[in-house]
Amino acid sequence: HKAISQMKLNELAHISFEINPFLLDETLKQSKTDSLPVYIDLKFEIKLINIEKSNITNQIYNLDENQLYSICVDHKNDAAELFKKNKILTSFKRYSKSMHYLIIADDLLKNKIKKLNENQKIDEEEENDEYSNIDKLNQFKNTLKETKSLLYSNLALCQLKNSNYEMAILNSSKCLDLNKTNLKALFRRAQAYIGIREYEKAINDLKEALSIDFDNKEIKQTLSH
Repeated sequence: HKAISQMKLNELAHISFEINPFLLDETLKQSKTDSLPVYIDLKFEIKLINIEKSNITNQIYNLDENQLYSICVDHKNDAAELFKKNKILTSFKRYSKSMHYLIIADDLLKNKIKKLNENQKIDEEEENDEYSNIDKLNQFKNTLKETKSLLYSNLALCQLKNSNYEMAILNSSKCLDLNKTNLKALFRRAQAYIGIREYEKAINDLKEALSIDFDNKEIKQTLSH
């Protein structure tokens, strides 16, 4: 993108750069070896044949909160499938993209609810379909909150898999800010605390998780160690 933005009309450019093969296909990664990857040399020949003004950066803001949430869910589902295939980095990026759409949808929804509440100057007996939708909007707001909590927890899991403990703690904490009883977030944050040897904090999270699900064998086993 950077190269094309600097080209002139009808200009021919040769672009070459190296890329880590793991970024193209995570199945190439060998987790049990410390050997460095053999980088791939990518070469492109590009000719700029046409220039058009585009509003692509603004297109996302032309969508309403429902459309944005639908895209968010699609990315979230794709991320889950990628994670099952052990493509952790790609899954993380897809979860991040899902969160991007969710945040914009959430902002639009909050502004819509705020505007309706500020302009609600009608008699109690007067019927108005627009204002009656406030309850539905608030319900949708709760749905977005639940999804955001789930995304933070899943982002934390991806970071935990890559031993990025500090960020796993951060995202688990963000999840718990939205839902303090999220069992998975508590357990994942505890595992991340163990990773950085903050054992007392890990024990606190494990005990809190155990108070939510006393019969959880995995939590009991981790706490016993």
